[in-house]
Amino acid sequence: MSRKYIILIGIILFTSNGFSQWSKQGLHHLRVHEMKEQQDTIYACTSDGIFARHFLKQDDPWEAVGLQGNDVTDVFFGDDGRMLANVRTREPFYSSVYIKDTDTFELLAEHETVYAGSHHFRMLTATQSLDTIFDLSASKKTYDGGETWHGMFEAWVIYRFIRTDPDHPNKIWVGGESTNLTPILYFSEDYGENFENLPLHGNYFNGDNCTHWIIRKDTSWYVPGEGVIGRSDDGGYTWETLLNTWGDPDMALYFYDISFSPADSSIIYTTGDSPNTNISERLNIIYSTDEGKNWQHEWHQFEEDHNYPVRKMLVMHDDGRDIIFLGADGIYAFEHSVVNTPDHPDASFTWDIYPNPASGKICIHMQNPPVGQLIISIHDLHGRKVRQEKFQRISSDNYEHVMHTGSLNPGAYMISISHKNNRQTRKLIIQ
Repeated sequence: MSRKYIILIGIILFTSNGFSQWSKQGLHHLRVHEMKEQQDTIYACTSDGIFARHFLKQDDPWEAVGLQGNDVTDVFFGDDGRMLANVRTREPFYSSVYIKDTDTFELLAEHETVYAGSHHFRMLTATQSLDTIFDLSASKKTYDGGETWHGMFEAWVIYRFIRTDPDHPNKIWVGGESTNLTPILYFSEDYGENFENLPLHGNYFNGDNCTHWIIRKDTSWYVPGEGVIGRSDDGGYTWETLLNTWGDPDMALYFYDISFSPADSSIIYTTGDSPNTNISERLNIIYSTDEGKNWQHEWHQFEEDHNYPVRKMLVMHDDGRDIIFLGADGIYAFEHSVVNTPDHPDASFTWDIYPNPASGKICIHMQNPPVGQLIISIHDLHGRKVRQEKFQRISSDNYEHVMHTGSLNPGAYMISISHKNNRQTRKLIIQ
């Protein structure tokens, strides 16, 4: 059965314009700790190694791609097709970093963990070159590809995540909770050489004691915690509460993950788990279509299942719909239609991309473009902006604009042209 809630955080009531559909996606005999996307393929880190499958091919079997027999907690994609993976063991508690240069994973480093907590947190990050690597569960870092490792923090804390800004690899966040159960957020702007402990004000967390992840849109940071989601527009010094669910027991999740829609970054999805069995026995997704002003709750139970310890979320987009994959004991999916910003009222404005698929550059041919500022944006399937160009049109004559795409990794992207409050979006493939 399914159920839907509307939550008013602002003064404007949001009414859903889409549809939803829930499905099982396989691997239900395994615990799924993390999911990552690369070239339209989902890589699932599980209690029995890494598995992969095209995100749209639900009927295809999951392919074992490495480290089977191991508890793999995270995977990271570097340049030239190389990969890192994090493996955790219990009793003894060790964190191992593996690297894959060709066909197989090889052990790069093995560390004793400083925090032997739950597996469903992100402990691995790196630069694309794989020279700088952080193994947060062992509080270790290397700047020479694993030849030498150094300690990160002297104080023992309960870590929940480490994240490198994909657009600015010198910027790194670390979050979790301190020994006195207060939330922490560290931030570095020098590749993790030094971290600043940012203030998390009580009026934001309102009794919450942990941070679980962070996403960024321009200068705004969005941080989920236990029952609370907040935003900072000034680099983490002041915070605004976007969502507080403790007043509604049906929604009081520990928010373990948060993501923008790949097609529209004003749409935000979040999910998680709860010690309340009434909540943990169903799949939960809470989302906003207006940058966090108002929120909607969707949940579902499959008759043959009993609990869903949701740990991770991966949002991908195809043909006007977001597909939200949830990692629990196995993988589930929620399909949500995305109502894109309407086209410009001048219906004669059309545009095409060629070549598509592309490699080094694309040409965007516009017929009757609107007069004024046009913004061309390219986002990956996680909603991260990877390229944007702005220019002024002083006439509506046909126009051709060239964008260089040689620095983009192969895979699927969304490209949009915006004018004032209107936008048109296409799919772009980079070979």
